[in-house]
Amino acid sequence: MPDAEFRLFFDEAEPRLRRALVAAYGPERGREAAAEAWAYAWEHWPTVRTMRNPLGYLYRTGQSRTKPRRTRVLVDRSGPLELWTEPDYPPRSGGSRSVSVSPSCSCTASVGRFEKLLTSPASR
Repeated sequence: MPDAEFRLFFDEAEPRLRRALVAAYGPERGREAAAEAWAYAWEHWPTVRTMRNPLGYLYRTGQSRTKPRRTRVLVDRSGPLELWTEPDYPPRSGGSRSVSVSPSCSCTASVGRFEKLLTSPASR
C-alpha cells in the first residue's frame, strides 16, 4: 500500500499533472483524467515509484483512461443543400414558396447577412 513516499510525490506532482491534463482536455475532462491517473498510481505505487519518469507515465495513463467526448453534429453540411419552404411566407408570383440555398452564397436570408457582417474586413 502507498505510504508517506506516495503522499510526498502526490503533493509535489498533483498540481502539475492536473494543470497539464486540464490544458489538454478542458476543465471537466482534464480533472477526470488526473483523478484516473492518481487512482492508478495509488493502486500500482510499487511499480510507479521505480519508473524513470513517473509523472510522464501518469500523464499518459490519464490520457488513455479518460473517456473521449463525442460532439454532436448540429448541422450536417456534407451533402447538397435542399430546397426548403417557409410555411408562412406568401407564394411568389410563380406560385412557389421554395427558397434556393446555394453552398457558395454567403448572403442567404438573415443568416447570410449575419455571416457577411462577421466576414467583412471591417470586423476583423
